[in-house]
Parts: sequence; structure tokens; C-alpha cells
Amino acid sequence: MNFIKPNSRDADHFSWLSRKVPGMSFAGRSFLDIGCGSGLLSAELGALGAKRAVGVDIERPAASKNASNWEFFQIDLNNADWARNIPAADGAFDVVTCFDILEHVDSPVAFLRKLREFLRPDGKVVLTTPNVNSWERILRGDRWSGAMDPQHKILFTIYSLGFLMTRLGFHVQYTTAPIRTLDALGIRHPNIGAQIFIVASK
Repeated sequence: MNFIKPNSRDADHFSWLSRKVPGMSFAGRSFLDIGCGSGLLSAELGALGAKRAVGVDIERPAASKNASNWEFFQIDLNNADWARNIPAADGAFDVVTCFDILEHVDSPVAFLRKLREFLRPDGKVVLTTPNVNSWERILRGDRWSGAMDPQHKILFTIYSLGFLMTRLGFHVQYTTAPIRTLDALGIRHPNIGAQIFIVASK
């Protein structure tokens, strides 16, 4: 990888994107990373030949200052008009990624509907969000990280998130909640990891 540091959250997201999304390729495709954080995933996708790589976040990442292979837009996702601030977005993207963002927005229904509008006819949404049925929540109750973060507004189980996305017109293709250390070893285990990882097509 050119930009992403090993063993970072960006590396996890890139690994999930490249390994677990059916038919994933990067060259010649268009990507929108909502809640892009460091911006390094968008930069990596641009370096891998993406036709268009766009990052969106409330704060401007340092990686955007000299960006030549990706675009950045500084946007508050809880602003009702946030989607209008991404030029030429509707129906424009092959893949929309949204890592650890859904739990922060005021209206997940409106937010997911907008993500679907961004997709090309065969496009995919790839997202993560805290898993209510994680081992941590089971052991720690209300003291688990998903409940303790004051910025989290709505939390999901694998079933409730899949149910919502299906009702909104998505076709859920893949869902897991891996315990990351075991997932790296290829060990089969229950879906009790900290995050839900879901891939859905338009």
C-alpha cells in the first residue's frame, strides 16, 4: 500500500474492502468514502487507478492538502442539505464506503436512502457500524464502547441493519461481525465482533 499504514484502522477498512466485497476491483471505478477521516483510504484508491475517488468528512484531513488523485469535500452529515455539496454525485459511484458513521447520523433512514441514490445501477454500499450483539456488549452491558460514546445515536444488530437496508431497496450480499484477530487467522467464529461489516447492492 502506498499511503495506508499497516495495522491501522485504514488498513482494516482497505483489507475488508479488497477481500470481502464480491468482485472488487479498483482501477477505472468510482468511489465515495463518507466519513473519510484521515483521507488515506481515498488517496490509496486514487493511487490504485480509481476513475474518481472522493472523500467527505466534517474536518479536513491533512492528506487532502496536497491531494492530486482524489477529491475532498468538507461536509457536516447532519446538515439537511449535506448531499448537495458533493458535485455530480447522484448515480455516479460504483462503490460508496461508510465506515463507523451510520451510528452518528440523526436519521439513518434518510442517510441510507441518499447513499443508494449515489450508486450506479450495479453499485455497492460497504459500511461498518458497532454490533449490539458483540462480545463486549454481552460482557460489559451498558459500559461497552458502543454505548459509552456520547456521539452514538442509534445502534444496530446484524438483523436490524439488514432488515432496514432491505426495506430501503438494497440487496444485502454479505454480512459479518468478525473478531478481528480470529478473522485474520481464518478461524470460523460467531458474529460477535465489535463491528458489523455489510455489503449491499442497489
